[in-house]
Amino acid sequence: MPHIVGHRLAIIKWLSEYGVRGISREHHDIMSEQINLWHESNELFDHNRSLSELGDDDLDSVGNAYENLMQIKYIDHHSHGIILFQHK
Repeated sequence: MPHIVGHRLAIIKWLSEYGVRGISREHHDIMSEQINLWHESNELFDHNRSLSELGDDDLDSVGNAYENLMQIKYIDHHSHGIILFQHK
C-alpha cells in the first residue's frame, strides 16, 4: 500500500538495490511523495484479487501505471539535473 510512508520507503530501497539510478538518500522523502502521487493517480486492480483473476484490461491498466512510474522525475540538486526513475 504505497499510501503508507514505510511502504514507499521500502519500495525506494528495493528500486535502489534493483539498479534504479539517481536515488540518493537525501531525496528519499521527495521520491516517497512522488510515488504517493503516482499511486493516487493510477488505477490498479483490487489487491484482494489473485493474479489468476485478472483479465486483459486489468493487466493493461497495470502496464500503463508502471509506464507512468517510469516518468517520475525529481530534481537532483547535486547535478542540477532531472533524474528519471529508470533502470540502469
